[in-house]
Amino acid sequence: MPDSKRSSVWTYFEESSSTSATCRVCNKVFKRSQGNTSNLTAHLKRDHQQQHQELVEEDSRKKVESEALKQVSRPTRKITAVTSAN
Repeated sequence: MPDSKRSSVWTYFEESSSTSATCRVCNKVFKRSQGNTSNLTAHLKRDHQQQHQELVEEDSRKKVESEALKQVSRPTRKITAVTSAN
């Protein structure tokens, strides 16, 4: 999966197998399925508040950057003035 689409939570977890992930902070192993990372995020929030806060800040930064790129890549529309001939 491209890094731009990959969850920031993977900074704090290592993919142990296709169905599990290990916390890099405390080495606990968690089951996961179908790419779902909500339980990994919940673990950070519950047991590692500082890392969870870093995750929230990183996700916020990514969102701001993504919105800025959308604004830059949108084509601008040329507006022409219409005048009436008298």
